[in-house]
Amino acid sequence: METLVKVLKEKNKTISSCESLTGGLFASSIVDVSGASSVLVGSYVTYMDKAKEIAIQKIKNMSKPVDSKEKLVNFGTYLSESIGIKFDANMIPNITKIAANIGSSVAGIAASFGMVLVYLTFMFVEQSTFNRKFSAMFPSKRQSKKMRYILDSIDTNMKKYLFVKTAISAITGVASFIWLQLIGVEFAGVWAFIVFITSYI
Repeated sequence: METLVKVLKEKNKTISSCESLTGGLFASSIVDVSGASSVLVGSYVTYMDKAKEIAIQKIKNMSKPVDSKEKLVNFGTYLSESIGIKFDANMIPNITKIAANIGSSVAGIAASFGMVLVYLTFMFVEQSTFNRKFSAMFPSKRQSKKMRYILDSIDTNMKKYLFVKTAISAITGVASFIWLQLIGVEFAGVWAFIVFITSYI
């Protein structure tokens, strides 16, 4: 058995056993060797055929690589069986899907914000030549006066709309900040600012 343990260590391998008539003698002889804990995963002593099938299946599972989700499911099974806490694998969040949704939302917000910046840039650039172009479009004083009245009305209503929109978005952001603080969410100020921006857009 010393040779077996030595070879397993050299090859970085482990061993498991499922015994019946030997009654654990095989595992016991390995355990007697110094350093056997680094190679012996475990041993089952079974006699009934059903118990042998279960033990062999568990030994096969020991050799399989276990991902993080499977570990959580196994831990949930342990909680369910030991202390009665109900656990469902569906409770585990799909990180990839969540990341994709967040990325899509951020891209949408960035695109909307970019369009607003483009419109604002064109408005500021064209502002200096607006009166000259407007006069060229409406040479008649009567038409020019009428159109300026319409534009002034639009400008006044836009200012009112922006003021109301800003106020509502600010109130929403402040309310979100207070609520997030009360429930103990980290970076409440950042989330509240995001709420303000998204509701404003």
